[in-house]
This record gives sequence, C-alpha cells and structure tokens, in this order.
Amino acid sequence: MRLEIGQNIDNTRVRLNFKKGNSKPEYMPSYEIQKSKADEFVAKYNEQSAKLKKTTLLSVVISTLFGGFVGFHMNNKFWFPAGIIVGMLSGIGIGAAVSSYKKNKLMDEYGVKHFDNNEKQ
Repeated sequence: MRLEIGQNIDNTRVRLNFKKGNSKPEYMPSYEIQKSKADEFVAKYNEQSAKLKKTTLLSVVISTLFGGFVGFHMNNKFWFPAGIIVGMLSGIGIGAAVSSYKKNKLMDEYGVKHFDNNEKQ
C-alpha cells in the first residue's frame, strides 16, 4: 500500500490518498497536508513504510524463535507449540506498535490531518 498525492483541496492544501494496487477501496482514509510539504512527506512515508514492513517481519521471526526455544526447554510437550504461537503473536504486536508509533510521529512532524469530505472548507 502506497501513499500518493491526490487532488487539491484549496490553494495551500492537497489531499493524500492510500493506493492498494490499481484500485482504491472505499474504506481507506484520506489525509490533508500543505502543498509545500507533500512531496517530501510522501517520499519519507513510503520509504519508512517499506522499512517498517521488514522490521515487523524480523520482529515476528525473532519472537517466534525465542518462544519456540523457551517452549522447547519446558518439561511439557504442550509448551513448544504454545511458545511458538505466543512468540509469533508477540512479534506481530510489537511490530504493529512500532509501526504505528513511527507513522504517527512522522504525520505529526509534517502536520498531516485526517481529511473529512463533509467538513466545510
């Protein structure tokens, strides 16, 4: 999923849209940003998004291995698969939390706001 610059809202602001493939689903949020910051923000956001996907995958792999290792060294055979599952879920949670924090921080830095179509201009 990529963030792209959309149509102009007014003389100073543009709309940012998420694109998933060639079509845009109805439920995807839109954002607004000042025109002067739009190109730089979109480039940084898309670059950061690619890095965060890799970070989340690495987090899942490391947590799964750790959970499996701990479960393997327990006395009961039940703990090995439970450790793998708990490790995997922990990795997904950690990756999602880090991604959300980094993306929100970047959006705050550039003054990006949620775009509401119904809002009066």
